[in-house]
Amino acid sequence: MSKKFIKGMSIIISSIGISVSLLTNSVYAVNSDSLENLNVTSIQTTIEDFFYEYETAFDNSNLTTDLYTDYFVSEASAETETNIEVIDTMLYRRIMIKDECPGDLRELNKELVFNYASVDYDSNSASVEVEVTKTFNYASSLDIESATRDTYTILLEKENGVWRISQIENFVDDIMKVQLEDAGVNLNNIDSIRDYRNDILTNVRKYFSDTMSTEILSSVETYTAKTTTYDGGAASTYALNHALNYNPDYADFNGFGGDCTNFISQCLYEGGGLPMHYGTPYTKTCWYYTT
Repeated sequence: MSKKFIKGMSIIISSIGISVSLLTNSVYAVNSDSLENLNVTSIQTTIEDFFYEYETAFDNSNLTTDLYTDYFVSEASAETETNIEVIDTMLYRRIMIKDECPGDLRELNKELVFNYASVDYDSNSASVEVEVTKTFNYASSLDIESATRDTYTILLEKENGVWRISQIENFVDDIMKVQLEDAGVNLNNIDSIRDYRNDILTNVRKYFSDTMSTEILSSVETYTAKTTTYDGGAASTYALNHALNYNPDYADFNGFGGDCTNFISQCLYEGGGLPMHYGTPYTKTCWYYTT
C-alpha cells in the first residue's frame, strides 16, 4: 500500500513537475514582459519629469534648481558636464529674455506631448529618440495658441536601479546654433559656453534697449502698400495647418537664420493673395523670396 502510495506520489509529483515547469516558464515570460515594461516606463518617466521640471524652472525663473542633481547621472563625465552647462545656459537665456522683455512673455496653459520613436536599452544604458511638442499661450496673447516641436536623442544610465540622463543631444535648435556660431561659441567647450552665459544678461538688456529706442523706431522706412482684399481667417487657417507641418511648396530657411519671416509671408499670401515678389527681389521693397 505504502509502495503504491509512493509510486502514485511519484507520478503525481512528476505530473506536477511538468506543470510546475510549464508554469514557471509562463511566469518567467510574464515577468520578462513586466520587467521590459517597467524599464520603458521608468525611462520615459525620467525624461518626461525632467522636461516638466525644466519648464517649471523657466516659469518660476528658478536659477537655483536641483534639476540636474535629480535627473542626471551623479558621476558625470566631462561630456555630460558640458551638456548640462549648455542646457542650463539655454534655460538662463530663456528666463532673462522673459524677465527683461517689455512685453509679457510668460507661457500659460502649457502642455507637453511626448512621441517616442524608439526606446533601446540594455541592463545599464539606454538610448531614446523622442519628439516633444509644447503648446502654450503667451500671457500677452491668450487668444492665440503657440507651439514648438523638437526632436531629441537622449542617453541614459542606470544608477542604483534608477534611470538617469547622461546626455541630451539636439537641445539647441538650428536657429540658435547659427546665432551661437556667429558669436563664436563652441558648444563642445564648457569654458566657451560659460563665457557666453556671462554676457547674456547684458546682451539681452542691450537688445531690448536698442529695439525700443526712439532713434531706431523713427528710422523705420515705409513703402507704398499694394491694395488687396485680406482674409484674416484664411491666413490663420494656413498658419494653424502649417506651423508644425511645413508646406513643401515653399523654401525652408531654418538653419539659415530662421524661417519666421518666410512663414508669415506665406500666411499673408494665403490670406491676401499678394504676389510673392512684390517689389524688387532681394531688397527692402521685396517682402518674400523663395531662393
